[in-house]
Amino acid sequence: MNSDEGKYRVEFELSDEGLPVKLNSLSLSLPCESLKSGHSAMDKNAYSALNADSYKLITFTLTSSKISSGKIECTGNLTVAGSTKSISIETTYRPLESQALLFTGKKKLKMSDFGIEPPSFMFGTVSTGDEITVSFNVKLIPARR
Repeated sequence: MNSDEGKYRVEFELSDEGLPVKLNSLSLSLPCESLKSGHSAMDKNAYSALNADSYKLITFTLTSSKISSGKIECTGNLTVAGSTKSISIETTYRPLESQALLFTGKKKLKMSDFGIEPPSFMFGTVSTGDEITVSFNVKLIPARR
C-alpha cells in the first residue's frame, strides 16, 4: 500500500554546508485511509484491520536521534490502531539542490505487535502476512524564516 498524504514536521540544526548536525524534533501523521493498494476490496479490509473508523491516523513522534555521516538513527513512538510502540529506524540522507535533503529508509514491523490481525479477503482464502515493510522517500526543503 502507498500514500503520499503524510504530514510531517521536522526541525534540524544544519551545518554551514546545509547538512543535519542535530535533529531537534520530528512528528509524522498519516491518514489510514490514504493508504492504497490499487485493490479497493483489500483496502477496505486493511482499513478494518487498522480500525480506521476509530483510529484515523498512524503517527510517529521522535524521542531521540543520533546523526552520523549520511545517516540518522531515529527512535520514537509509533502509534497504529491505537497501540503505541517504541521503534528505531535508520534513515539515510543526501543533499539536493537548493539546500533540500532527500531522506530514505525502511523498517520491518509485525502487525501483531500492534494488536492487528493481518487482513484477509475472499472468506479468508487470501491474506497478507504478519510482517510488513514500511518504506519512505521524503524530500525536505528548508522553511524560509
